[in-house]
Amino acid sequence: MTQDQVTELVSTSMTQLSDSFTFQFTELRAMVDANDADTREQFQLFEEYIRFENGNIILGEKGSELVLRQENDRISFLDGGAEVAYFSNKQLVVLDGHFLHSLRIGPVAFIPRENGNISLTKVG
Repeated sequence: MTQDQVTELVSTSMTQLSDSFTFQFTELRAMVDANDADTREQFQLFEEYIRFENGNIILGEKGSELVLRQENDRISFLDGGAEVAYFSNKQLVVLDGHFLHSLRIGPVAFIPRENGNISLTKVG
């Protein structure tokens, strides 16, 4: 319900006779309670996947082993509660990595060959 709708409903109630005012007020109260219940339900749904803890934003289903934690100066990837990678100070820090195709670092790349060997190649 918008603020204009509430104002209109309350204004209408104020212009009614005194014996009908109680009915209108009860109707308004029921609408407010319904909106409150809907809002609480939506917040519970969000809290399953987005939480605010100690000034940090936690993304991931509640109880999941894999979550993302955003702090003021760091974005961390956690697996089982342990930080496995993070972005901070313009750097990505990863404990262990597994690259499926190739790895490029600046102007060079590690590229696997068909025979199973790996080539260090200048690119770009």
